[in-house]
Amino acid sequence: SLAEQRQKYGSREDAQYQIRVLGQFPDRADEFLITKRQAENMYCGASIFKDHLFGYVITVDVGGGVGRDDSVIAVSKVWGEAQWGDRARRVEVVDIPLCKNKDDITELFAKIHECILKYPNATLVVDDNGAGKGLGQLLTKNGIWYMPVHWGGNCFSNDNRKEYVNKRAQAYACLSYAVNTHNFKICHPHNKEKVLKEFSSIQYSYFSTQYSFGELSRFKIMPASEMREIGLDAPDIVDLFAYVFLENTTY
Repeated sequence: SLAEQRQKYGSREDAQYQIRVLGQFPDRADEFLITKRQAENMYCGASIFKDHLFGYVITVDVGGGVGRDDSVIAVSKVWGEAQWGDRARRVEVVDIPLCKNKDDITELFAKIHECILKYPNATLVVDDNGAGKGLGQLLTKNGIWYMPVHWGGNCFSNDNRKEYVNKRAQAYACLSYAVNTHNFKICHPHNKEKVLKEFSSIQYSYFSTQYSFGELSRFKIMPASEMREIGLDAPDIVDLFAYVFLENTTY
């Protein structure tokens, strides 16, 4: 129903609602996903977990050790398994125990181990591609299970494949939905200035592909390499927030 679609996309002004439901294209091809005001609101208000039995998710990304590419660990409280609606995922970031421009695998491993002890039964999510390959091998060698992030690939569900170019687009769209519905909160002031700058730099567009049944427009997030080329900060920390919204991230 139209009411369900409005609930799914947040409002009639949402670009996805205009495309999927109204058959229109938004006014601009490229927009910033989250405004600075929306990002600042994430740091305000009381906890969103008063009546929910949450779990913990620890997300990790290994930086390349150059430029703005930081190694980061974030710890979040998580509830809800749906992408929208009454059981839409709620997330409260409780700590960012590491954010530094250094790809010291031994230090990262030690900090992850510390987090696992502090937050028992937490789900560990690690980007083990590229610079993260060594960390993934070290975790596996030590018998520590983690969920790998391969978000350049296609989404799992058919519906999401039709709506999003890849897993990264799906995760960021769900993060944006949580921000817009006040279901995403940051409790810790660590790296606040960097987080606000990254959030307000994320651009999205729609990638159109011709099929035998017609044209399909899918949601796309600007790649980090393209962001750097035009002088935008690549989302080192915010990527970790988006990992929590991937289809297969459980808690």
